[in-house]
Amino acid sequence: VSGIFLTNHLVDAKLSTVDPTLLSDIGLPKGAASNSNDYKQSLENNILLSLPTIPSIEESAQQLGVSKRTLQRRLKDSGTDYRQLIEKVRIKEAVYLLSSGPLSIAQIAQQIGFADASSFSRAFKRLEKMTPGEYRRQSS
Repeated sequence: VSGIFLTNHLVDAKLSTVDPTLLSDIGLPKGAASNSNDYKQSLENNILLSLPTIPSIEESAQQLGVSKRTLQRRLKDSGTDYRQLIEKVRIKEAVYLLSSGPLSIAQIAQQIGFADASSFSRAFKRLEKMTPGEYRRQSS
């Protein structure tokens, strides 16, 4: 590997993963990020950084130092669930990639973890009320 490609969006992302070992090393209890929005932001960052792979809810809960059930409860408190949050992060990254680069729709779909361009297009249209191609034309 001679290099790594990172988008500005990714480089500027606030890193807020919680390492339980680090928390105990600095004297904070597990689950120190107790605000529902903190969990949500941490999860969004973790998911974005893991794309195209999507971590399971158990893996995400472990990264945050909480149980799966606690994570589900926190997400519910902030008005979402894990599946919706994953979809939101993927589409948010797609919007950025559609606006800023020469990648094809199929390449973007692959980069954000969709199996194919058609499933990506359906998810995109469901959230953005237009196809990725329409969005790209509108934003240029």
